[in-house]
Amino acid sequence: MDAIAIAQLVLRVLLAAAFVAFGLSHRWWRVQKTLIETVIPSALIGAADGAAASRRAMAIANGLLAASVIGGLALLAPWELVRLSAGIALAALVLTVAVVRFLDSRAFWSEPAFRGELVLDWTVSAAVPALIVISVL
Repeated sequence: MDAIAIAQLVLRVLLAAAFVAFGLSHRWWRVQKTLIETVIPSALIGAADGAAASRRAMAIANGLLAASVIGGLALLAPWELVRLSAGIALAALVLTVAVVRFLDSRAFWSEPAFRGELVLDWTVSAAVPALIVISVL
């Protein structure tokens, strides 16, 4: 193995561990409302109020978290096509959630205190898909 292949393997293992840990950690989160607010953008929940919106949000959250676990495990598969497919799917998942979170956060841009946090959030949201693609190519 050359240095690039080793670096890709290390990056794949780190990304897989991160996605699997993120997907499994929702079982131990103390406040379910925090899960809904941080993982699921309000645009995905919809305009419904009350228990229906909460059930829908939890279903979406569990689906996203399950997809991250499956994708993270697939990054470690010995077959190149499976790894490539997982990388594309995880990059699309991260980008989709990032775009919706970006649209939700535009209202906070007028607050100078939130600008640094928003820029950091957007930067990380753009960097993670790039790292995923680099790790599987």
